[in-house]
Order: sequence, then C-alpha cells, then structure tokens
Amino acid sequence: GAPPARAADSDHSSQRTNDEPRPISDDDDEDDDDDFVPSPTTFKALTVANSDALASSTGAAQQQQQQHSTSTRRQNKDNNNNKSSRKSSNKKHHHHHNHQHHHHHDDDSTSRDDSVGHFRGGPGTMIKNRYVVDRQVGMGTFGRVLECVDMQHHQHHQSSRNNNSRQQQQQRRLVAIKVVRKVRRYYDSAILEADIVKRVNRKGGRGVTHVGVLLESFTYQDHYCMVFEALGFSLYDFMKRHNYQPFPMVCLKDIARQMLETVEFLHSFQLIHTDLKPENILLLNYHETEIHERGRTYIVPARPFHVKVIDFGGATYDDETKSRVVNTRQYRAPEVILATDGEWSLPSDLWSAGCILAELYVGDLLFATHDNVEHLALMERIIGPFSKGFLKRSNHTELVAQAFDTSTLDDKNNNNNSRSGGQQQQTARHLMDLHNKDSLKFVRKAKPLEQLIRVPEDDAFLKLLRSMLVIDPLERATAEECCRSFKL
Repeated sequence: GAPPARAADSDHSSQRTNDEPRPISDDDDEDDDDDFVPSPTTFKALTVANSDALASSTGAAQQQQQQHSTSTRRQNKDNNNNKSSRKSSNKKHHHHHNHQHHHHHDDDSTSRDDSVGHFRGGPGTMIKNRYVVDRQVGMGTFGRVLECVDMQHHQHHQSSRNNNSRQQQQQRRLVAIKVVRKVRRYYDSAILEADIVKRVNRKGGRGVTHVGVLLESFTYQDHYCMVFEALGFSLYDFMKRHNYQPFPMVCLKDIARQMLETVEFLHSFQLIHTDLKPENILLLNYHETEIHERGRTYIVPARPFHVKVIDFGGATYDDETKSRVVNTRQYRAPEVILATDGEWSLPSDLWSAGCILAELYVGDLLFATHDNVEHLALMERIIGPFSKGFLKRSNHTELVAQAFDTSTLDDKNNNNNSRSGGQQQQTARHLMDLHNKDSLKFVRKAKPLEQLIRVPEDDAFLKLLRSMLVIDPLERATAEECCRSFKL
C-alpha cells in the first residue's frame, strides 16, 4: 500500500479539506505522517460505535488513505488554483481518513504488507460466541471495524418479550468492534488504547457521558478486539452528508460546550487527546430535524443534541514520552509544527478544538493545507503574527529560518510595548516563500478570523475562538477557562 501518511494529515488534505482528517502531504510532511497515524474518523454512515471501533482499527488504514487523499488534494489545489476547498477535497479525503487509525508508531507500516494479519470473518461470523458480524464499517492498516449484533442482549429480550419482529429489530443491540490485525505492534498499541479508554470510562461522569464507552475488550483468534457502544454520525460525516452546510449557532453552542467539557475533564487528569477533529466527535444517533435560524433552514441532529469524543489511539499523559508529531494536519497546533519548548502539551488540544469550531461555523477547513511552511503562513494570515519570543523557543530552527524573516530575531533592543506600537518589533513576518504561485494566492485569499465571523450576534463565539486560537500555547486559554467564561 501507499506509505502511511499521517493518517489524519493525509486525509484531510486531499479529500476533505474541511472535515476529514487532512493528511499531510506525503512528500511535504513525510516524517510527520509516518510518525503519527491519526485516529480514524467515523466511517460514512456508520454508527458512532462503529466509528469508535473504526477509529482504532481504521487509524492505520486512514493513514494510508489520508496520504493518498493528501496528494489528491494537492493535485486539486494545483489544478484549481484554490487549494481545493473542503467540499471537493473532502470527498476523497474522508474515505481515506476513515480507514486510518490514529497511532504514533505506524511509521514503518509503509514498508510492511498491510494485508497480513487481518481478521477474515464476514457477515454472519460469530465472535466470542456472542457477537454476530452484521457488516464492516471500516478497514485500515490497523485492522477492521465491524458493526455487530450482541446476541446475549438480543436473546435476553427475545425470551422476555413477545415475538414481534419490529420489536426485535428495535431491541437488537448493535456494537462496533475494532478487530486489530494479528501484528504484534498493533496488538500492543490496542492494549494501551483500551487501557486508556477503560480508565477514562471508569471515572464516571463525563468519562461516560462525553466519551465513547468501551464495553469490553478481549483476544479472539489472536486478534485484540475492542467492543464499543454504537453511536451515530461523526460531525464530519454529518456535514459531508449535507454538503458541508455549516452548523447553526444553536448547535455550535452545544458542540462547543460539550467538547470543552470533555477536554477540561481529560486535562483534569493530564490526559491529552492529541487527535481532536470532526471525525472523532460523534453524535449519539442518526436522527435529524429541521430548524430555522436567521432566515435560513438547517438540517441538524435531532434533540437532545449530544456528542461524544472517540479515538484514544494517540492519547498521551502529559508526563509520558511524547511523539514528535501529533494531530491530524489541519488541527495541528503551531507549537507541534515548530517543536516549541521541546514538546507540546495540554494546550495543543485547545488549538484543535478551536479549529473544529471554526470549521463547523464556516463549513470548511480553517487551515486547508498539508505543508508546514504554507500552514504557518495561513496561521499568520488568519490568526495573526508570530512573536519573536515564541519563534526563539522553537527547536525546529530550520523550519523557522525557512518560513520567517529571522534577521531580527536576535535584536537586543526590542520594544517592550506589548500589543501596540511595539508589535512590529516584537513579531517576525512570514517570508511567504511558498512552493508556487497557487500556494501564495491561496494564502493571500485566506480571511482573518474577524472576517470569517462577522455577524455581531456571534461576537461571543468569536471571542471564544480568539482565546483558543492563540499562536503561543503559554497565552492560550485552558479548557477550564473556556468552560468558565462560556457565555455564548
């Protein structure tokens, strides 16, 4: 297969500029992609559960697909001069993404045979004498995600209820099982992921209400299996299904609140998700309804509107050894790209969450790119300038020199006026030395955040994003601060 691009990275770029995990381009960020295989996103119309399972098992596949997507997106971009917007990019991209799972240690998967070790069962296959495979909802380097019927639950209801076939249908309990390949490193990674999800679920409260629930895990025919509750569409799939229509503010408030509550909960015990993106935020079911807001009709998830975060394949405790690169490209924080302060930490999740909210508001990726230099240029254009202090803390000195005017980085007589007149002195401008004219045009066309969110009623939303999308992680709001000041 193709070399695994960072799963998320590749996906996003090429296929779905917005929602899908955007893949890093194979050539541009090759090592990044390889370093980290992003988590799987929900697969098409799968259940969330499927998505969850999918997330794990599909991470690897997603990687590959994302890679492919990335290059596809790049072609689109070059051909259309418009950096392929989400809508065109997304379609191809999404597919790849779904199959990949988010794993940091899949860098060598490129050189391996991805067909080895997959579970061979199909519809009707019984797993562990309890789960009957209904259909495959995801497939990746990591393994397969299968939607299954839990026969134990089914039989209990059959014996206790009358034989009404419609009732039986409703009582079938579906689960999503991530069946990991019979390959040692995937097996070991899956055990770690299952351990993290179990720990999160065991904490109760938001660990169950805001996070996909792992019902059980076990080894079956030498495959590690994770059984997740079945959920609904991912936010990405929901958007894709409705032609990337933005979410109305009434939904965005709920999504923002619940996502920030989840991140605040995870960060309270120093767990960093590392792969927040619309593919990894799932609705509880597939129900939809219409609402009217500001003179527009929207198709939205039915109430009660609730989302859960899935895919902990890349989750890392803050005191653990961290992979160099994390996140799906389009949701990757500046400090991850520039290796600032030696390593990323909790604030990187807040950057990803801000990118997600902006995407849901606009209906397109905030940073539709797969190249580091271009990504940094888009950040400067959309968010604002990079401070010299921040750039000096980067361990990625070559990239800093390639992207920014470093001639003044060592000036001793920098102004101390923080935000006002001294700003010219305090920041280093991006050189905009991009690969080609199309890339430069694309960056110049990008609008600052204030132009993307112009409706006065949305000032509170803009203020929230401004607190999350701060270049320097030391100045970025924490999840707790966002939750406290949450008055959309």
